[in-house]
Amino acid sequence: LDIRTQPSPPFTGYGRTLNFETGEAGVFWKEGETSYSRSLFVSRADNVVVLQMSANGKNKISGDVSLAPNDFMDAFTKSLLVSPDKLELDFEKPVIDPQGFISLSGRRKDDGTIFGAVARIVPTNGSMKVDKMRTKEVLSIEGADQVLVLIHLFYQGSPEEQFEVSKRMLTSLPADYESLLNKHAVIHNEIFSRCKVDLHAGTERQLSNERLLLDAYKGQTSNALIERMFNYGRFLLICSSNPEGLPANLQGVWNGLYFP
Repeated sequence: LDIRTQPSPPFTGYGRTLNFETGEAGVFWKEGETSYSRSLFVSRADNVVVLQMSANGKNKISGDVSLAPNDFMDAFTKSLLVSPDKLELDFEKPVIDPQGFISLSGRRKDDGTIFGAVARIVPTNGSMKVDKMRTKEVLSIEGADQVLVLIHLFYQGSPEEQFEVSKRMLTSLPADYESLLNKHAVIHNEIFSRCKVDLHAGTERQLSNERLLLDAYKGQTSNALIERMFNYGRFLLICSSNPEGLPANLQGVWNGLYFP
């Protein structure tokens, strides 16, 4: 998912968050007097990626949204002697529906397996249209109050059939971030809450990762950092595991390379 916006004026107050108990990641910043945030989770309940872009004012969100293959430069290394022209993948041009859908499909050359994604973009107020950006088309959003993005991934089958199946499924979901999050969080939290370590870290639990790590580099590894690393390890394993799914390997399931 490629999101292009133009900060004006330059941003300040940048920060990131990750909620182990709900599985929600977030980022926030300010541009002048306007506060912006993006929140995202992968729903265990609905099997979709859910992203919300928000601002603390009306008509503040503008930008271009598109789907694109991961950078092909990540697909080879000198040590493996694999070059981009030998990449065993073919991608079709994204299909953009002015009603707010973007579809992208690829195919493995070795066995013909089809894979891809469909994104549903739902702005609140503002306008949305198909636009040309350099060499590709994008969905251009102007003056929205907030934007919800739902993404469904698929593999196998034909792109045309999968596009329609994904569109119907995404349309059936409520365009309501909080209700989607709450449904997911119940499932995620039950798993995460099965185990807890309490090293009496106290108020140090409120410190940022950066602060805890800087202290640890000086030889002062805090109980708060040990608790957080324990929780983070469990969080990653939980997020890469599911009944009837494959076990997580040493790289988890999010490796962004075509040849990990």
